[in-house]
Amino acid sequence: SSTLRKNLSSSTSGNASTSSGNGFTLAANGSGTGNYANILVLEVLIRSVADDASLQARIISFLMRKHRITA
Repeated sequence: SSTLRKNLSSSTSGNASTSSGNGFTLAANGSGTGNYANILVLEVLIRSVADDASLQARIISFLMRKHRITA
């Protein structure tokens, strides 16, 4: 299971499947070939486990404090 979060909200989630990912593109259109976003990405977390909601909240809280982000 995968989740993309933006400003404390779950923007999208789903299953990445069992096939090879062949890498990924961050902040572009679905094909990864254009329409790149003008954004600032502070951190990307890639984990090999599906964290429960409590741990997800603790991780988000830690990162918000670390990067001085307010809700």
